[in-house]
Amino acid sequence: MAARPALGIDLSPGLKAPKATPRQLRDAKADDKRIATAEKQQAAYDRAAAFKAVLGRQYGDPLKIASGEIVIETPDDDHDQPLLGGMSEGVERRRRAATLVAQARALTARDASSTGRSRSRTYGGG
Repeated sequence: MAARPALGIDLSPGLKAPKATPRQLRDAKADDKRIATAEKQQAAYDRAAAFKAVLGRQYGDPLKIASGEIVIETPDDDHDQPLLGGMSEGVERRRRAATLVAQARALTARDASSTGRSRSRTYGGG
């Protein structure tokens, strides 16, 4: 799938969340370089987890999501109602998934327009 590198998603089996979160490192007064590394590792892990959630049918059929038939809904930001830790994690993953799908659609549209292909064109047919 060509979109993964273009979207900056690392699905390598060795990808793991950092041992210490960036927040934990800041609280422990760790050096800036270590915090930056943890932030980068956490972001890569979060993006991969969101992508895997889409492929894993957590939000519906991935093909229908890709085509736009299903849209990953995200709750509106409601700063008056703070979310619990576990709930906000799911909301953030959903937002990341919706963002990744939107980015993939934009890449597809851009590539289709630059090559003169129509989105409705089918491959392998006569």
